[in-house]
Amino acid sequence: MSTSEPTAAYLRTALGIGALLVVLYSLIVLQQVLVGVAVALLLFVLYLLWRLVRELTRIADAVETDDERTDAGTHAETERDEDTAAGRSPDEDGTDE
Repeated sequence: MSTSEPTAAYLRTALGIGALLVVLYSLIVLQQVLVGVAVALLLFVLYLLWRLVRELTRIADAVETDDERTDAGTHAETERDEDTAAGRSPDEDGTDE
């Protein structure tokens, strides 16, 4: 995830500068404060949605990794249960020592 951190910093900076420019434009040229505030608020909401999608993706990846580990553990338990049902002890591997 370290490769996306510079991208996130760049995005935050670009959105902040963009919002500031829009607010200044609305104050100086249009002389309407609410236009600038509305656009800046829209940019902020879009940024929050982007962060939400990133976090949901991270959570989904973590759950998927956890499911893969759980499936691997279930597979090992199934093999152990099959060995027990066949009359072999769980620590018996079929080799003579």
